[in-house]
Amino acid sequence: MKIGIDVPLLDDGSLRPSLKKKGFLPLNESVYIHVSQIRSVDLEALQIEIDPELDRNMRKNLRGDDVIEKLQRCREEDSNIFDIDKAFAEEIRAIIE
Repeated sequence: MKIGIDVPLLDDGSLRPSLKKKGFLPLNESVYIHVSQIRSVDLEALQIEIDPELDRNMRKNLRGDDVIEKLQRCREEDSNIFDIDKAFAEEIRAIIE
């Protein structure tokens, strides 16, 4: 969480309210990005662009296969753009507005 990303490994949703209070936006049920690490949001295309430095740090420092796989599933090809699950678009809109 200190670098601006959180990938909860529990799927029971118990972390969502606390993450939201700390300024994290949900990309999907598994990946949350801190608002300070977001460069742009396109809710029409359902994509978030993260800070390139955060992306480089993630690629360099993340080691857990399960975490890497969760990130790669929502990454747009090999870019620093991530897909947003449509179910979270309105929640993100409310947070950023």
